[in-house]
Amino acid sequence: MSYLHWHPSILGPAFTQYSFLNYCDSLAVGCASAILLARKPGLVEWACKTHFLQSTPIAILLILTPYILCNFFIFGIITVPLGNAMQGWGFAILLLQSVISPERRFYRMLNWPWVCQIGILSYSIYIWQQIFCTKPETFGLGSVWWMSYPSWLLAVIVVAAISYYGLEKPMLKLRDRFRDFNRKPKLRPPTSDLRPPTSDLRPPTSDLRPPTSDIRHPTSDIRPPTSDLRPPTPSMSDTWPAVNLPILAYHYIDAPGIPVTSYSMPVRQFACQMEFLRSHGYRTLSFSELYEMLNAGRKPPPKSVIITFDDATKCFRELALPELVSRGLKATVFLVAAEIGGFNRWDSAHPVHGKFRRELMDEDDIREIVANRIELGVHGYAHRNFLKCTPDELLEEIFTARNELISRFSQPFDTLAYPYGRYRDSHYQLLQQAGYNGAVSTFSTHSSVTSQRYSISRISISDGDSLLRFRLKLSKLYLRYSAFRNRGSKAHER
Repeated sequence: MSYLHWHPSILGPAFTQYSFLNYCDSLAVGCASAILLARKPGLVEWACKTHFLQSTPIAILLILTPYILCNFFIFGIITVPLGNAMQGWGFAILLLQSVISPERRFYRMLNWPWVCQIGILSYSIYIWQQIFCTKPETFGLGSVWWMSYPSWLLAVIVVAAISYYGLEKPMLKLRDRFRDFNRKPKLRPPTSDLRPPTSDLRPPTSDLRPPTSDIRHPTSDIRPPTSDLRPPTPSMSDTWPAVNLPILAYHYIDAPGIPVTSYSMPVRQFACQMEFLRSHGYRTLSFSELYEMLNAGRKPPPKSVIITFDDATKCFRELALPELVSRGLKATVFLVAAEIGGFNRWDSAHPVHGKFRRELMDEDDIREIVANRIELGVHGYAHRNFLKCTPDELLEEIFTARNELISRFSQPFDTLAYPYGRYRDSHYQLLQQAGYNGAVSTFSTHSSVTSQRYSISRISISDGDSLLRFRLKLSKLYLRYSAFRNRGSKAHER
């Protein structure tokens, strides 16, 4: 709370209660700090880490000065336009220090369990605090202990906890349960026939329609042998625990001096993110490990994360792989079957990405990364948008791609990453027939990351993600927000 609230003698009670000046400075400082961290991380590191001993007393001085000067009217009037900004920058410096140097004590203090608990209750506290911190006379009451400072602080925390755990949290669970219940009939494939719907995936011409007595496509190389399919039972997706773990989606890692696009990231920024995962005890999983846990009804350990890369470019082997190996981290790379050793041909017509030719890994490169604990997945046959594929192209993207990759690399290839993240719910049946255990998309519309095995949710990571934003994307709160934002949007079908 601003120091002006405690010293109404400076400008009077009306100003201290209603002036926008009390709040706009704090908002401006917060925005400016976020912009600095995102656009000038080197400057923030220089000020808050390299010169830590100098910046800390400056921050404390900025916080305390308005409290000291406001007792002297001549000097106190000066702090009216500047006091909140001074305090805001003081707290901002301390927070930036914790972001840049997580080993410092202040960062550990912010992660104390009781501090994190207050963070969980923060919205409930915001709702209830006005009742308790308002003067009792406003409600026609006499002096009561639970509306007097500082006892009202305890009262509002107790009421906020009761509100959250007794009302808000159960209602959120009830909402998710009913939404999942209403969605299940649409997602569960028919038990009697695993063939795709004729109207969606088969053209009307009779020469392309397979015989009704045989569900195999006429082209023999489109589907793997029956023994390799290992399709999950139609109801298996329903048995998965609802898990929210971050699955990070990267594309390209670039060396210094190369222009950054929306799909690329400087190697230094990627190294900082990987070091954060290592230093904070995160455990990287492969999708095969995730499937094994979920099929057994177990949830992944705390601080589990999956790192994924699309397209399998050479920059992954040259720049990203050393950063992963040096920290003992795993990752999954999704291959485009028809472009092994090729380039990002699918971007050729794009006005921006088409200007940057990305060389893709060849067979030797791929075998090298597999030897370094890198899991392989499928990213389609020619990186086509599933929503724009003809029936034959769709079968090629799903079946032929997996068959060819299995024969070339002798890996299971159990997971598919939808090109461009686009798909239809009707595609789940084809993925089951092809033998995939799961599929991922950045446009999943389900209530949790693993609610539907063929629409596992991923989080896009780009160069615009500062270390603070990266930390936020790892949190369960962000995953819940992302699921709530995408729910019912049908973004994956656009």
